[in-house]
Parts: sequence; structure tokens; C-alpha cells
Amino acid sequence: MIRRAAVVITLAAAAAVPVGFALNSASAAATCDGKAATIVGTSSADRLVGTAGVDVIVGGAGNDVILGKAGNDIVCGGSGDDTIRGNFGKDRIFGGLGADKIDDSTGHEGVDRLFGGPGDDTVFGQTVGDVVYGGDGRDWIHLWGGEGHGGPGADGIGVTKGKGYGDGGNDKLEPYGDGVRLVGGTGADTLLLGAADTGGARVDLAAGTGRTLVMPGTTDYGAYEFTFTSLENFDGTDYRDIVYGTAGANVLDGDGGRDTVYGRAGTDACRAEVKYGCERLIP
Repeated sequence: MIRRAAVVITLAAAAAVPVGFALNSASAAATCDGKAATIVGTSSADRLVGTAGVDVIVGGAGNDVILGKAGNDIVCGGSGDDTIRGNFGKDRIFGGLGADKIDDSTGHEGVDRLFGGPGDDTVFGQTVGDVVYGGDGRDWIHLWGGEGHGGPGADGIGVTKGKGYGDGGNDKLEPYGDGVRLVGGTGADTLLLGAADTGGARVDLAAGTGRTLVMPGTTDYGAYEFTFTSLENFDGTDYRDIVYGTAGANVLDGDGGRDTVYGRAGTDACRAEVKYGCERLIP
């Protein structure tokens, strides 16, 4: 079972707080993750910048830009569409009500916990120990390390290093590097290839294995292998793919290239140059 942290943001009706100033006792009603705020946004689009120490930052109603800087910071977005960067330290970042962008790619020295909110969030995890939770909404998560959990929405998860979990919803999971592990979840989930691939793929949905080629003339020439579970559908590359389905119903879309698909058992929908065991064709 995955335990998701619950965060409560408390805001008092208060005057604007200058960036970098600590709140006095009369206005210290704003909290993030149970901690009293040291920096609070306003109803405008603010730029809130932390200090070299430990900060507790709470965004306001506008579309804020929040920078945690050094220290083990705690940051809560507000009701707007916020951009939040933890930077250095072991940070805990919570997206607010809007469609937030939470980016840890510049603070990879720390091990962070990043939580999207109810909006359609974009979250980047960098470090091996990072844990990302998309939350509600149709989120997009990209991992360079650690693990990412989509949540109940129909999410997109791209993984260069680490593990990606779709959780609930009809998710799309894409491996970008060697040794990646993908887990679909309870929805009808899709193994998505193509964006980072310059060669074809060989995938067995039943066995949970895949191998993608990277063609000569590219930076990462060679091949990378990945494993997965609970992925029912396939969306391939622009090159020659070979795909094997499961005993259940699959949607197997070779996309471009001269592809071969094997539907196996179940009522499968396919698009490829060569098709076996397919009951329906994808137009």
C-alpha cells in the first residue's frame, strides 16, 4: 500500500508580506504541512524566494513563482497556477489548487518529496531518493531518479531512471532509459514509446519486458531494456516494432514503421503492417 501524505494549508486574511521577511506573531496564521509559514504570498502573482536556512513558504491566490533555495524547505502552492522549485536541500513541496509546475531538476543534491495537487500538474523528480505523487487531475511526471506515482487521474509518466507507477486511471507510461521499471495500476494503461526513440522496439506485454533500439548517429547509440507490469496497451515508435499482447483485451498500435503485432488471446484491436490474432483494426 502506498501512503500519501495529507497536507493542510491554513491562511489568514492578512496584508502583503515582503519576500524574505518572517511573519510576526500577529500574522503567523498561515501554515504548510503543519508548520508556521515564514514567507506568505498575496492575492497577486508573487515571486517568493527562500533563504539559505529552513523556510516554510505558502503561495497566495495568484500565479506565483516560488524558489526554495538552500535549506530543507517546506513549500505549499496557493490557488493559482504556480511554478515551484525546491533547489538545494531535502524539500517537501505541495502543489496548490491550480495547474502547478513543480521542478526539482536544479536541486538534485537533496532527497525530496513532491506532491501535486488537485489540478493538472507537471512534476519533475531528479534524485535517486525522490518520491513524486501527482495527486488528482491529469498529471505529467518526469523522473531522472527515484519513483513517481500518478494518482487517480489519467496521467503521463516518463522515466529516464527509477520507477513509475500509474496507480488509478488510464495512464500512459514511457521509458526513456535503461533499467527503468514501470507499473500500470488499476486502469487500462498504455506503454508509450516514440518520443525518445530513434529505432524500433520489441515488447512482450504478457512477460513484462521490452527492448528499444537507439540508432547510430544519436547521443545514446545502442539499446536499452526495461521491465513493466499491468500494462494492457501499446503505442509504438515510428520504426519497426514487434509486439506481443496478453491473454486479455489489448490495444496494440504500432504507429509508424513496418510493425508486426501478435494479439494472442482476448479481443484485441491492432494497427500494424503484419497482424496475428487481432479481432479489430485501429483506423
